[in-house]
Amino acid sequence: EVFTTVSTQEKKDFLLQRFPNLKEKNIGNSRSTSFEKMIMLATNGRGVDYVLNSLAEEKLQASVRCLAKGGHFLEIGKYDMSKNSQLALTLFQKGITFTSIMLDIMFHETPERKAGASKLLKEGIARGEVKPLYANVFNADELEKAVRYLAGGKHIGKVLLKIRENETDEETLPILNIPRVYCNPNQVCVIVGGLGGFGLELSDWLVIRGCRKLVLSSSRGITKPYQEHRIRIWKNYGVETHVCTADVTTEKGCRELLLEASKHGQVSAIYNLAVQLRDCILENQTVETFSECLAPKALATKHLDAVSRELCPKLSQFVVFSSVSCGRGNAGQSNYGMANSIMERI
Repeated sequence: EVFTTVSTQEKKDFLLQRFPNLKEKNIGNSRSTSFEKMIMLATNGRGVDYVLNSLAEEKLQASVRCLAKGGHFLEIGKYDMSKNSQLALTLFQKGITFTSIMLDIMFHETPERKAGASKLLKEGIARGEVKPLYANVFNADELEKAVRYLAGGKHIGKVLLKIRENETDEETLPILNIPRVYCNPNQVCVIVGGLGGFGLELSDWLVIRGCRKLVLSSSRGITKPYQEHRIRIWKNYGVETHVCTADVTTEKGCRELLLEASKHGQVSAIYNLAVQLRDCILENQTVETFSECLAPKALATKHLDAVSRELCPKLSQFVVFSSVSCGRGNAGQSNYGMANSIMERI
């Protein structure tokens, strides 16, 4: 025996037409708690074994009270959760279970879990147990109209946008969009100079966009509490952060860095933010001060470029961070300007 609720007569008529086995007397009103009385009368006070609920506040409470002993409550709504609403524990004396179903969690599951859910759905469709929901289809240029229709709360089923004429068409209709970077959580991002202020900000930017594997290169490693603090925060997001202290100004060090990164997954991006300032006017520069400034930018980029072509066949991003001093010059920074210029040319 199946009971359900609707908010309008149109939705009630739709259900009776779509599901001829559904009894009209078993359809209640979702705008009030009157459905509780309907269900308890129809079941002689026993209640039902399963409740699939999206109603909120007092209607959620009434839905829980409709459960029979040992019943199962499946919550797909989020309103009461976002408000941290209270649920009386006395309701659980009947041995009921309360399960929240958060489908958006599936986006962050492992590929195996996603494949399992997809297999379950495909098998259900093949057996005829899973049927497509009723859909209201709008053209791609009717986005505003579709959103207003959805906001009206009178729709039945799903509201869809048609982005291609036929399912077999390879090309979709041109739709305006806002470009955004997304990172593959299974691939590795390498950041040279990753523990500096700029490097930590870039790492945070990548994490927000899906990166879950970071390899940060720093000659001195972790030396400040703030660096540890940022890494702990990323860990809460499920991020693996590894620190490598190899000398990237040498080919050997770059090879060591990329081999270490490859242990954790496929390297998809390399960023060079390293900087070593040795500012003074040209007549006071020495070979040592010039070389110290040149090495982390010019030499590191040169070696990373060569070694990554060998060790990172799937590399999609190779990014270097330069400076306006490269093209315009700056007093006392001839070495810094040259280092950035070499990077840009590579």
